[in-house]
Amino acid sequence: MLGRAFDETPIGCMMDVREPFRSKAWYALETLLRPLGLVPEESAAGGIWYGPEPPGEDGWLYLKMDPGTPDDITTSFRGQKPAVWTGGAERIPVPYSGGLDDQGDLIASAFYWLAGCDYRANRSRDQYGRVTGGGSLLEEWGWADGAPVDEYSRILGGLLRKAGLAGDFHRLPWSLCPTFDIDYLRKWRPGIIYRELIQYGLLGRGPSPRGRRLARSSWEIIAPGPDPYRAALRRILDELSRRDVRGSFFFKAGATSAHDVGYSLNGRFLRKSLGDIARAGHDVGLHPSFHAYNHPGYLARERKRLEEAMDRPLAAVRSHYLRWDDPATPRAFRGEGFDLDSTLGFPDRTGFRNGTCRPFMIWDHEAGAPSGVWEMPLALMESSLFNREGLDLEGALKRTRVLADTVRRHGGVLIALWHNVLWDEPDFLGWGEHLLATLDLASETGGSIGSLSQVFASRTLGQSGQPL
Repeated sequence: MLGRAFDETPIGCMMDVREPFRSKAWYALETLLRPLGLVPEESAAGGIWYGPEPPGEDGWLYLKMDPGTPDDITTSFRGQKPAVWTGGAERIPVPYSGGLDDQGDLIASAFYWLAGCDYRANRSRDQYGRVTGGGSLLEEWGWADGAPVDEYSRILGGLLRKAGLAGDFHRLPWSLCPTFDIDYLRKWRPGIIYRELIQYGLLGRGPSPRGRRLARSSWEIIAPGPDPYRAALRRILDELSRRDVRGSFFFKAGATSAHDVGYSLNGRFLRKSLGDIARAGHDVGLHPSFHAYNHPGYLARERKRLEEAMDRPLAAVRSHYLRWDDPATPRAFRGEGFDLDSTLGFPDRTGFRNGTCRPFMIWDHEAGAPSGVWEMPLALMESSLFNREGLDLEGALKRTRVLADTVRRHGGVLIALWHNVLWDEPDFLGWGEHLLATLDLASETGGSIGSLSQVFASRTLGQSGQPL
């Protein structure tokens, strides 16, 4: 269903499960087995047996199915205490258990998180139509910064070893993917000048003392040096080059709302920057405009513009404002040739929105099948840390280390997002230092650093692209 990586070993599997849930269970099992280097193949000769009743013969690892699992599996568990896996010292939340001793239904529970069933069962959204971490079941159960799906995979590996169906598994070192959304190419635009001089400077509605801010802004406008947002983009490239690592840059190619700041792809500064990015081996991806996330016409126009400016295919896509409409967004992305996305994260906090820190295939609920679009799950955005959660640099780094610990535990990928407003202080105090400290954290704790396409290829296709 998901395709096989070059080094995956087949393992027999039988499912005593009817459609339409059977396809969902098979997808979940494939996703759980992939990090173990295994791929399920239907076989009656022994292996993994999944169903409500155990097999009648030896040679099988029996994974219990919760008999109460509905075919549409979009049950709401809000307000309920989680069932937990209690084997040994483990206490891992499993939505589906059915009172099955101490072994919950790992397959149905994995599908529930991976396919975003919680967000279909509970339609609460913010003013931009987005799923929020604060309104998620993962947050309610205290697992937003954890990765329950990856815990299930680890548990499954232990059960397979215990049953004599597999040997030792080799965990990959963890990876950091630094990504950058280029929402603006310059700071000093008419709206910003009005905000700085009138609203913040004269009316005192800004975040710093009025007189100091008015003096600073006036000086930057009257005697401008390099634009701070352009300077930030150049410094980001310098910092990555100094470490000899790759990142992923998402550029806009259109504006369809007041929430977009349009910019030309043909200006001298951007053309030079795009050339430097390409020569350094970084990814260039599309950052679709505010309304393009579910509008194929806007998306096609913007993809074409950016591809023509780059003169090469784009590596990935991420929606502006992290907007998402299931299944319209992944279908639109797939229709434009994108097979790698990194939108699915929370806009208001850190965390693993789909319960995993590893690449996974997005599920299409209406088609009842995988969408064909792989997700590199976004876990951290600097504006969420500093603005929405109100953390200072020390608090932001502490939270980042928590996420890195989760990713390191599972040999996963920490995908982090910064914008090219870094080092423009005092407005974005500590944001630039957070980027540098996060890069250093990966280097100091055995993590590799790479672009989204580079890390994705090394983990799902067995191809490293460039050495990590």
